[in-house]
Amino acid sequence: MRSCRTVSEVAREPELNPETLRGWVKKQQEPAPNAELTVIERARLKELERRNREPEMEVASKYEFIVEMRLDTTECAYSVEFMCDRLGVSSSGYYDWRSHPESATGQRREELKLPIE
Repeated sequence: MRSCRTVSEVAREPELNPETLRGWVKKQQEPAPNAELTVIERARLKELERRNREPEMEVASKYEFIVEMRLDTTECAYSVEFMCDRLGVSSSGYYDWRSHPESATGQRREELKLPIE
């Protein structure tokens, strides 16, 4: 619990040396060596380890997936908002991505597709 009072003000009440109290505060704020992880920390660590094992699709790849899914069906089975939610991206980011001009790399990829088809 934080207080608006300084260490010196708190130390005067029980007649402690302010430096002693500062040392206690500092020690309390430092993580204990070899301390057990809390349940929340273990869950977070497990999630981060899972993410490292399974690399996520890049955001642009997710947006491209949404575009392809919407183009592949005559009637869209899912809304953009639904797909963005499931892919973990924002719908506003998707619409912003759509409004940007195509990158030079994207233009070159489209040019390369023509001879292949």
